[in-house]
Amino acid sequence: MSKVLFTACPKGIGNLLADDNVVSDEVMFMQDFDFTSRQMNKHEPRYYFKEVNKESNPEYFDSSSGMINVIVLDSLPDECKPEHVYETNHLLYHTNDQKYYIGKYYDGKPSRRYKPSSMNCLRSMYYQIIGADLDKQSQKSSDFYGICESGTDRHKRIQYTITKMKDYGIDCEYMDVETYIKENNIENLTVESKEEFETKVYDSKRNIVFLCDGLLRYRGKLYVLEIKTESSYKWLDRSHVDDKHLYQAYTYSLELGVDDVLFFYENRDVCTKKPYILHVTDENRRFIEDRVSSCDSYVKQSIVPPIEDTVSNRICQYCDYRTMCKVDSKWENRTEVRILRNRYA
Repeated sequence: MSKVLFTACPKGIGNLLADDNVVSDEVMFMQDFDFTSRQMNKHEPRYYFKEVNKESNPEYFDSSSGMINVIVLDSLPDECKPEHVYETNHLLYHTNDQKYYIGKYYDGKPSRRYKPSSMNCLRSMYYQIIGADLDKQSQKSSDFYGICESGTDRHKRIQYTITKMKDYGIDCEYMDVETYIKENNIENLTVESKEEFETKVYDSKRNIVFLCDGLLRYRGKLYVLEIKTESSYKWLDRSHVDDKHLYQAYTYSLELGVDDVLFFYENRDVCTKKPYILHVTDENRRFIEDRVSSCDSYVKQSIVPPIEDTVSNRICQYCDYRTMCKVDSKWENRTEVRILRNRYA
């Protein structure tokens, strides 16, 4: 059996070599597949056109301070460039498809908004809000992206099945999140997008953005639905809602005013399932409000928050700011006040 040597593959060409320097098609195909998957999921700075409308983006159509500048085009340019960016030219582009667009710049970093799934670490929240640099090696493998894609597909199939429960005489209504927000006059919430059963919502008051898997009225009671897929070894030991998902549930409850969250855990290997209902209290909701206010305060003062005792190694493992966190922690240990001024201020 020939000895195998692993080498870098910067340009997507299979470089896994045997002793005789012959690269097998199997090896090349695997490396090229992984390279392509990484490129497809790569987050790099870019310019792009974003569709806007009066209902979801009223700020771009506000004429109170003067005339709205609209450029009528047959179609959008093939490429968005710096001169198209709204913050530069304050122009709306109206095309023959009867839609409005603005030019945007994406710096390759997460949006400067809080996310329910990122509430477990105050320092990580801080880094995201200030637009800190991500780890250079933070991009995952094609296996990781495949797990995410599989989870997305299972979400849709589970959601579809739930919508059909009422057709078989079961007291279960899958509610439209946007309609619920309007009917309950939650003015600080705006629906940014809807994709089949999932709704993306932004809270302008707290600067929180979240994806809602759904709202259910099951047997007369209202629930926020949260679907989780996980590996067998995690699922087999699952006996309650995972601790790292608690803050996520608290945030959903705070945003939508619903006391109960129905977690639906699925074993991604064999698709067996376990449901758990989590009741959220006023104290839990206040905790999230205080947490966001605390992070806002650190950002305003340009001070890096301390690492909390509740932050586990498991949370750190998947963090994209580990390099910066280590640097800031070293500075903390070398200073009497144990704070580091934000280098992005």
